[in-house]
Amino acid sequence: MYKGKLVRFRTFELSDLDDILTAFNNYEMRRFLDLPLPFSTTQEEEWIRNSWIQREQGTGYHFVIEEKNTSKVIGSVGLDQITP
Repeated sequence: MYKGKLVRFRTFELSDLDDILTAFNNYEMRRFLDLPLPFSTTQEEEWIRNSWIQREQGTGYHFVIEEKNTSKVIGSVGLDQITP
């Protein structure tokens, strides 16, 4: 986990599924991402589990960005296709 003054970055957990689905299935948020809509709970759960595998292999790191004082999820960031 990485912490700043106002936010912290932490790994995705299955408990984040509702927040992810709410944000990622919002057309206004995703219209510039060139990804199909909507994503299912099963697809998002698979993505989270895959992010754990990538982290273990050192090929990708994905983080939830949450407000430090409220723990509210406000975004995400990640690095993909890392070649060690």
